[in-house]
Amino acid sequence: MLIGAFAAREALFSISATPEHERVARSDAYAAFRRAIESAIAHGEPPHNVADDAATVSTRTVARAWARATGQTPKQLLDQRIILEAQGLLANTDMSAAAIGARLGFPEPTNFAKFCGRRTGQTLAAFRRTALAG
Repeated sequence: MLIGAFAAREALFSISATPEHERVARSDAYAAFRRAIESAIAHGEPPHNVADDAATVSTRTVARAWARATGQTPKQLLDQRIILEAQGLLANTDMSAAAIGARLGFPEPTNFAKFCGRRTGQTLAAFRRTALAG
């Protein structure tokens, strides 16, 4: 967790204050921030905690700049990555939904099930059945 958080903080603080370099510095910072989040996910760290730790600059400032640069908010990116990871684990492992939720940073299985259901429109069990049938 610390490696991802420090890398994300480093990326956010690398934004230059010089106006002519601001656009390049910001795009580099957001690319580094995105890599830090993806690295945290790849190492099994809860990605939403990395974003919380990394947003030591005003959260609103980061979110607005990120949305302008990428077309989606940091939360949308994190939610999308969590869903993709959950779907991969459901389709390719025999881990329980509760274990997958815990791995992805959800202390309560019901919170994980609701999170996924609201974003995908189907239950975890339905997704697993569809993935295994296909």
